Amino acid sequence: MSDNFKAPSQVFRWFEKMKANYEHTVNSVLNKFEAYNEKQQERIDANHQDHLESLKHLHNEQQIQSQATIAQLQADVNYFKQQVSQQQHTIEQLNARYDAVMTTFLEQKKRDIDIKAIFDNDEEEAPIELTSPLEAQRHTNVQRPREAIQQAQPTAEFEPEQPSSATEPVKLPADITDDRADDLTNESPDDLLGNSVDGITDETNNEHQEVLSTNVPESDHTLDNLEPIELVESAEPDEALADKLYNEAMANRENQAFEQAIALFKEAAKFGCVKSRGAIGRAYFLAEGVEEDQTLGLAWLISAADLGLPQAIKRVEYFQESDPELYIEASTLIGNA
Repeated sequence: MSDNFKAPSQVFRWFEKMKANYEHTVNSVLNKFEAYNEKQQERIDANHQDHLESLKHLHNEQQIQSQATIAQLQADVNYFKQQVSQQQHTIEQLNARYDAVMTTFLEQKKRDIDIKAIFDNDEEEAPIELTSPLEAQRHTNVQRPREAIQQAQPTAEFEPEQPSSATEPVKLPADITDDRADDLTNESPDDLLGNSVDGITDETNNEHQEVLSTNVPESDHTLDNLEPIELVESAEPDEALADKLYNEAMANRENQAFEQAIALFKEAAKFGCVKSRGAIGRAYFLAEGVEEDQTLGLAWLISAADLGLPQAIKRVEYFQESDPELYIEASTLIGNA
């Protein structure tokens, strides 16, 4: 009976031993699997971490590069804005200068056109007149264009004239600078003629030739240095000689010989030709044979207007309204202001 009980116990021990070996094997396999999994997980995690670090580094580099590019573009934008601003400022300055130059040019051009337009119509139909004191008395009824400006500006420097009577003769530029100008209205016509004429001599033709061969020097005039001047020397009125000289001067002017024409005009004015005074004024305005001098030209026109030349009166009235300052300078120049 004891042998029968011994056999099963050995079987049970054998199974127990197999069970223990199996469990040990399973545990060993599980441990190896877990170790492998952990190792693989660590490797994967390390790779992922390295990749993330690489991506972060690249992102930082790209961000730095992008910021540098943005800064460069911003600097370029500011530079171009500055350039545009400078160009706009330069354009504004150029436009302002252009406007100023064009305005000045147009004003000067308009003034030149106006002045030339004034002298387009010479009105040569007016007769040649003499500037002797006797002839001057014939024009006392002609309105003197200076009176309006003198009444508008009754200053101490430019006092208006107070005529003693309605028949007071117009004063000549040559008579104004003469010591006998104050007694002009109190003397008889015969005395006036005797005082202004010394006699006809044989030197008249020689003087005529000297005038033709010389040029009259020009100078600038301002209100600070203007002094009364004598536009032309006095000589005995000679209507025939004045007529001849005036016609010769007109022929020279038509032939563009302006220097010879101005000399003849001045010679004719010396012998009493009123229209020569207007022609000389025209020459100074248009620079025909002389240097342009509007003050002196207007002075000649005023002297002709005072002696009753119709076209000179119209032109003096024009300048009296359009350029009072020039009119005052011209009046001061001949000592009549």
